[in-house]
Amino acid sequence: MKKLFLLAAVILILALSYAAQPAAASPGGGKPTLIADKTIDFIAMYKQFFKNLIDKHYEKAWNSMTKKSQHTIAKLIAKKSKGNATEQQVLNMLNTDENKIRTTYFDGFTKTANLKNIYENGIFKMKSNDGKKVCIIIELNKEPNVFKILKENGEFKINFFEDLFQ
Repeated sequence: MKKLFLLAAVILILALSYAAQPAAASPGGGKPTLIADKTIDFIAMYKQFFKNLIDKHYEKAWNSMTKKSQHTIAKLIAKKSKGNATEQQVLNMLNTDENKIRTTYFDGFTKTANLKNIYENGIFKMKSNDGKKVCIIIELNKEPNVFKILKENGEFKINFFEDLFQ
């Protein structure tokens, strides 16, 4: 499963590297508020992340991601831009969806990685929860992968892309 995600990400990064142009710094969109308590259904939260991507609610998906995951995408796109944009410039563009860079990335990634199949047929299980880090196992075709949800500034955030590229 990770190999499919990685292939999808590499293809999209190559395509987006040509779209990445320097951008002025802009603040990101609003943040969803997630209350960190014992009643959070972390499996439902992770599934909702995939559902947001499938349903093209990309701002919600983006805002539910850890800063590390956001930076991972920005770093990969900036690297492939061959000096046309810095990581921070790409991150600013992703935060505001300038030039539809976030939309283009997530459109292609969702389709290439076949997230709908993972959402509908994947087996999601809780592995651990220490109050600051939650580990979820997502298994597809008998291939389990561990992904994290991390507490960041009092909110739980999805660490999907950082975990994917580790």
